[in-house]
Amino acid sequence: RMSSSINLETSLQIANIYCLPTRCSALEIQALPIQQQRGTKDCGVFSIAFAVEVCAGNNPEEVYFEQSEMRSHLFNCLECSELKPFPQKSRKALINRQLEIFYVKVFCSCRIPEQYDSDMVECVQCETWYHFKCVGIPKDTTVPDDWMCDDCK
Repeated sequence: RMSSSINLETSLQIANIYCLPTRCSALEIQALPIQQQRGTKDCGVFSIAFAVEVCAGNNPEEVYFEQSEMRSHLFNCLECSELKPFPQKSRKALINRQLEIFYVKVFCSCRIPEQYDSDMVECVQCETWYHFKCVGIPKDTTVPDDWMCDDCK
């Protein structure tokens, strides 16, 4: 299943984590069909639990954690200064989820997504979009229709 977008804040975080090649136009993100937390307070605990599984060479798609025991398990691991695999249930009716693929479009020499609070200009030669601030154009400037980036001049 293809999903069309993710929110701007997540797009910015992901783009800033990766150093993308200059001419790369998008970053493909594959969201694995893994167990989702119940509620809103255990995302960090789940992140650590999945990281432990990945470091142990396990496939995160094949684990199903016992969420009610995860916080106390993490506390015990921290007290002992050793991360151990988190308590798991049988895989159960794990998920009727499928792999989701997101594309984060990146622009400019900075290789980050379009920002809704930032004006952009397109080079007429290479058709690449640039953030005003990245190419030194003051905000609220009228840019000529034949504007070209430094690489194309």
